[in-house]
Amino acid sequence: MTTTQAYLMHQPPHDLPTSLSSQLNFLLENLLSSKTTPAVSASTTATLIQSQPNISLALSKLIGLFFSTAESRTSLEELSLLASFLVELAKLPDAVNQGPEAKVWDAGGGEMHRIEVGEMIVLDGKKLWSELPMWEWNITERF
Repeated sequence: MTTTQAYLMHQPPHDLPTSLSSQLNFLLENLLSSKTTPAVSASTTATLIQSQPNISLALSKLIGLFFSTAESRTSLEELSLLASFLVELAKLPDAVNQGPEAKVWDAGGGEMHRIEVGEMIVLDGKKLWSELPMWEWNITERF
């Protein structure tokens, strides 16, 4: 059993949200309230993102939530947890589509790319997770 499965197993069913945005928010709130560590939060989040049929949409939701959460916090401890979470994401092994079917990446302008089962997940020429695709241009656009 993985750390992610163990963590989710111990959550009461009524505590587990169903939408992707709600699940991501739930994971970040548990991180910020120190109910989980940055490493467990990153691993759980990565598993959730990689399970989505449209990887770029899921990653976009995570990035948007991450930055809006960071912008709304003033506690140095909470900001440190968010930074540690991002570091832990980047330390994860490069993602491979584990299936059971192909995933898609929306490159914009109607251009869609298929990520077949067994293929490394690469977005904008960057590996998910070690190169944190889409994060840098979101940083430059926000700040």
